[in-house]
Amino acid sequence: MSPFFSFIIPTKNRSAILKFAIQSCLNQSFEDFEIIVSDNNSKDRTEEVVKKFTDARIKYVNPKIDLDLAKSFDNGIKYAKGKYVLYLADDEAYISDTLKSLKKIIDDTNAEVISYGRKAHYKHKFEKSYSGENELYVYPFSKKKMWINSNFLLDKLISCKYIYPGIAAKKDFLYSLRAYPLTVKCVVKRDLINFIIDKYGFFHHRAIDWYACVLTLFHTKKILLYDRHLNMAGSIPSSTGSTFRNSGEFGSDINKDQFKPKILPVKANLFSNLIYDSVMEAYILASGDRGFIKKIDNNSYIGCMLRDLYVWKKNSVNIEGILEEIINYIKECDGYIEDPFIYYFNEKRKFHHKHLRYLISKKIKNFLNYLSKSQSFWRKKYLGNDKGFQNIIECIDYYEKIENDLINNNNLPEKLLKKYYPYAEYLD
Repeated sequence: MSPFFSFIIPTKNRSAILKFAIQSCLNQSFEDFEIIVSDNNSKDRTEEVVKKFTDARIKYVNPKIDLDLAKSFDNGIKYAKGKYVLYLADDEAYISDTLKSLKKIIDDTNAEVISYGRKAHYKHKFEKSYSGENELYVYPFSKKKMWINSNFLLDKLISCKYIYPGIAAKKDFLYSLRAYPLTVKCVVKRDLINFIIDKYGFFHHRAIDWYACVLTLFHTKKILLYDRHLNMAGSIPSSTGSTFRNSGEFGSDINKDQFKPKILPVKANLFSNLIYDSVMEAYILASGDRGFIKKIDNNSYIGCMLRDLYVWKKNSVNIEGILEEIINYIKECDGYIEDPFIYYFNEKRKFHHKHLRYLISKKIKNFLNYLSKSQSFWRKKYLGNDKGFQNIIECIDYYEKIENDLINNNNLPEKLLKKYYPYAEYLD
């Protein structure tokens, strides 16, 4: 008999932390599930770590060849037999009543797709210490459940207003992205995944979570948002996303040619540009609509690229040609409102009155956020050495004890839900 849920854990050379991801699945209070560990030809002790677990619900698969990241994610689907599928990154973990909560929602609503939070965030400990290790921080959440129209989410995504969190994240705690069914923060009905694979030949491609997100939204009328952090995100210094965002260097499991921007007017390999280009390619593939250029909010699009570029500048990456390409694009944009952030790239002009006004405005906003009780409440850091946790499983145990106290403290989550999802249909 097929299980109700399939966990899929793609992994490559992460044997030191993989055990925690597996253990979090085994700790579920709802037990009708399987775990597919999709090993992308690891050269470390990954297979040994998996086989130390004796639970029959665990399946270890390894193609014995190196796959690119997207194919590694899709490889796990081939072996999954569950009615609903959840992905889990190998540096992350699920809280213990994840499946129990999702099963009840599915029984009550028959939802094909449920998106949830993953911003109870833990920084793993390693032999070589780094800043912030063994810390937990928690973004706002409400436990509210609501239906959100898929076209509404797609329209926002295509505009580029919310796709990259860097601009508004500090103020609004990534609520602009909370509803999106990104691969590691949603559960999807297997029938829907099969339909997408049959139609396009894959579920993941290029920027894997975003590509799958667009195809999922395009083939559903609505998705259900459960505004609760079921997935505890994990951070490690060598993650693919953070490495590229900081240095422009791809990991060994990334197909570099596949990631080059093909659709967007700016071809620079900036982090936000790669994501947005993948989104647009998926959108064109699903809809056939190539008029996306008219839908781009250029102020957001350019703002994202400038902030990505500044990270590279601070990390001594050569940005000269890329900055010139962005500036040339700005000259072609009608109605573009100059972003004072651009003055960070010109030492001679950094004290220009527009830039000074921007810096003063930024400091005032940060100060007001600091004074706000609702903002400051959600900016706490929980230190493992003080709170008694030394790994992500122990951190989840701690988090589950404080979860209800956190939710009862202020109404900021409800305000943010109304701001970003004004037409949501609440279930409770």
